[in-house]
Amino acid sequence: MPNNRLKSIVKELIENSQDENLKKNLNELKKLWNEQYTLSTNNQEIFHSIVDNVIDGIITINKKGIIQTFNKAAEKLFMYSSVEVIGENINTLMPPTL
Repeated sequence: MPNNRLKSIVKELIENSQDENLKKNLNELKKLWNEQYTLSTNNQEIFHSIVDNVIDGIITINKKGIIQTFNKAAEKLFMYSSVEVIGENINTLMPPTL
């Protein structure tokens, strides 16, 4: 997880630094990072709560067409569970061409 790696790097820098001003700045950076990470996590939870409770099927994909989210309405519409399709290409949901 990137957050853990960043924490580890900052912690190591703080522990190995002899400069008190640098330590102070690194601690401030660590605090700000944690605040932003918490806000990001909260925003993701809000997003997923909204997406899961709308009546329309919502599917999100990445640039390569890989399904990232698949809400409950999409499960009913396509008759696949999110577990079955997340990580699969969007073409999985398309009917075969004739």
